[in-house]
Amino acid sequence: MDEENEAVEASRIELASVKCVAPKKGNFTELMRYATPGTEVVVMDRLDEYARGMSPAEFHDGFEFFVRRLHERGITALMLMDGTAPAGWKKLAMESMGGVIQLFRWVNPDTGRRERLLDIVKMAGVPAPIGSLPYELDSGGILVRLDGERPRWSGIDDGS
Repeated sequence: MDEENEAVEASRIELASVKCVAPKKGNFTELMRYATPGTEVVVMDRLDEYARGMSPAEFHDGFEFFVRRLHERGITALMLMDGTAPAGWKKLAMESMGGVIQLFRWVNPDTGRRERLLDIVKMAGVPAPIGSLPYELDSGGILVRLDGERPRWSGIDDGS
């Protein structure tokens, strides 16, 4: 990446960081003001925390509005919800989203080892695997194993 592209990327990241602190919790209409022209991606971490204090109906209506407006403007959205969020909130959020990917950990009873699994709960208009997929985390991000294959690690040999 050349210096000019690095400067543009740095200013985009700086702008995004500034925008993420101002909106009042629970006000999805106000959040739309921060998606200024040229916004391509919105990431909302801890959606459940942002919606704290709202009734389920208020959350559903506000979040549905927010997701619909982002979609109409061609903005890609990544909404994160902590595993401790009430089940009812998860269901309401999932109803509004075109795609839902769930990440979880469990102890494999056959091996006794803890594993990370990715479950594509729904993905509008795209065929998705029915079962959960094992994944690993590394400095490059999430590495998903398909059809039981080993994750593709760069330069690492785990001996198996």
